[in-house]
Amino acid sequence: MTPIVLSIDTSTRRAGVAVSNGVNSAAKTWRSNQNHGRELLPNINSVLAEAGVSLQDVELIAVAKGPGGFSALRVGISTAKGLTLSNDVPLIGVSTFLVEAWPYLGTDSNIVALIDAGSSGVAWGRYAPQDHRANALPAERGVSVVSEMVAQVPPGTLFCGEPCDALADLVEPSRILSTESPTRSPLSLVEIATALHASGEAVAEDDLQPDYARPPSISKPRT
Repeated sequence: MTPIVLSIDTSTRRAGVAVSNGVNSAAKTWRSNQNHGRELLPNINSVLAEAGVSLQDVELIAVAKGPGGFSALRVGISTAKGLTLSNDVPLIGVSTFLVEAWPYLGTDSNIVALIDAGSSGVAWGRYAPQDHRANALPAERGVSVVSEMVAQVPPGTLFCGEPCDALADLVEPSRILSTESPTRSPLSLVEIATALHASGEAVAEDDLQPDYARPPSISKPRT
């Protein structure tokens, strides 16, 4: 039986939550002006009420673990860990790259998912053609300015993610998959987590760490 899954994605300013049992679902996305901590729980309660599900009914929690913003990711992951502990249910962390790319995977094209990395440009992960596994990893990834990223990936690569507007003068419009916001759905996160749970790949809550788009400013410089 498909578990009741609650998904949480606060990777960027465009946040989202969803709940689904495989048949009925409810989802919400919103633009956060750096207020994820204040906005997240009310929006979780909103989708639970819309789906007619109580928090005690949730059997699996999924959270987008980045790349993304430092504070934004911490809010989502810490909330997911807290709900996991209080409900005694499994927690699965999923790459935000994979959530972005999920609707487009499995074709004959390379797919690059983009996440804003501020002054560093974009964080990007390239998924190989025909790879539509719930545990798919990028064939390559990096953080660079957009023009350098475009020059590095294979010809004909398709692009998705919030920073796609920066590609307008660099690639053909047909190669840009994300043209409207929001570019990723919390229901994609539900689908991925459901498949991972079925294969036994839940992550213990104390092992789940955020994947930042770039090192936080409080990090020690490399020597």
